[in-house]
Amino acid sequence: MDSITIKANAKVNLLLDVLMKRVDGYHEMRMINHRLDLSDTIYCKKIEAGIVFKSNIDQIPSDERNLCYRAAKSLFDYRGIKAGVKIELIKQIPHEAGLAGGSADAAATLLALNRLFSLGLTLDRLAKIGLSIGADVPYCLYQSPALVEGIGERITELESIGDWSLVLVKPAVGIKTSWAFAQLGEIKNLNHPDLDQVLDYLGKKEYQKALQSSGNVFEDPIFKIYPELEKTKNKLLNNGALAANMTGSGSTIVGYFADQSQAQYTYDLFKLNNERCFLTKTC
Repeated sequence: MDSITIKANAKVNLLLDVLMKRVDGYHEMRMINHRLDLSDTIYCKKIEAGIVFKSNIDQIPSDERNLCYRAAKSLFDYRGIKAGVKIELIKQIPHEAGLAGGSADAAATLLALNRLFSLGLTLDRLAKIGLSIGADVPYCLYQSPALVEGIGERITELESIGDWSLVLVKPAVGIKTSWAFAQLGEIKNLNHPDLDQVLDYLGKKEYQKALQSSGNVFEDPIFKIYPELEKTKNKLLNNGALAANMTGSGSTIVGYFADQSQAQYTYDLFKLNNERCFLTKTC
């Protein structure tokens, strides 16, 4: 096999909680993650030597600042591979949206190269390599929903969160993760979502209750500074979403719908206002 094409599915948090800042500077977290039927496409082809990266988005760097490039280099260094690869990325997942687009691309690159060069590395091994690239990369190697703990390295796969139509709304504001974490320290009594309750509902297949008990610890501090994000959340809820949460550190808000036609109606409503939005579903 000389080439391979693979999809890199976006990721969102059904629930996100931050427990504490560790001595190494990272934050201890607990999350319930799942994948979306919204994806980038990555094409990898063997070449004689080196790593060549190109994308349909000019602003994406093509050197070691790029996560696909770093994934390839980390894997090649780990296995002592002397051959090269050309990586082409067709980007559809928006930037700075809390959808882990870069991490999904890096994870897909690891999976693709593991197959392309017949390396036979396990998911656990790829996850260890991926963690050095970014905290979201290990989970993005998986397709199933999962409980993700620590800084992203402890992954427990879950059976399902249910089948939902999703409307994702990406406001114009972009939020840097480091800035978002800094805001958590400004709130004395953070509203921590009840992750154990949500896990209990999921275990009982009470998926709607799980949705309605979900949440994101970043919402309170970020909504205070960007009230337009809370307005977006309320608009989704007022138009039939069973739940609506900010994903990651923002700024994308995800609405979960049981009725696909209602999701379509709400998507069209946001589009009428020229807002950037996506109509998709759970993987």
